[in-house]
Amino acid sequence: VQLVKSGYVCLAIDSRGWNERGDGSDKPFGQRDKCNVNGNKAVLLGYVLMALDIFDHRRALDYLASRPDVDPRRLGSVGLSFGGTMSLWTAALDERIQAAVVSGYLCTWHAFAVELNQFCGSQCCPGIARWAAMSDVAGLIAPRAVLIESGTQDAIFPIASAREAFAHLQTIYAAAGASARCRHDIFEGDHRYNGEKVPAFFAEFLR
Repeated sequence: VQLVKSGYVCLAIDSRGWNERGDGSDKPFGQRDKCNVNGNKAVLLGYVLMALDIFDHRRALDYLASRPDVDPRRLGSVGLSFGGTMSLWTAALDERIQAAVVSGYLCTWHAFAVELNQFCGSQCCPGIARWAAMSDVAGLIAPRAVLIESGTQDAIFPIASAREAFAHLQTIYAAAGASARCRHDIFEGDHRYNGEKVPAFFAEFLR
């Protein structure tokens, strides 16, 4: 709604297992996150749910780019938490995204996946920790613009590790000669979308 009011054409899709793309089941999962359970079920069937979701998001870009009221040279992405995962990975893998907002996600694998066990099977890329940090993946967005949002009280993606990951991301952007296109909005708050700097960020890099 914030971006629509700012004049952007927006497409908000449900990832697999969420909302209208859920399995229609009301079975209780107890304290287990449905996102995690769906990811594990996908592995049982031989799929990586994260890969399928990224595929869907790239097809969403295809649709946006096909519309007469959209400039395909000026596409952006924005998301919180699971949406932040999708925004980061889709932008890393699809160069059509010129500006990406990643809210409540950038961190270190160790901090949220090992120390806190706060990640779900739907957001897991098998074997990735052997080859790259999350900030390395984010670095694939360079030299295109990226804005990271981190809450000081985020219990899922701790601020200390978010700062650590962003510091590494900055070195990648510096090497790409694009330091000015890498931003970090640290705000007072928990695991939520802040959005205060998003309109100006998109205006700078998409308009």
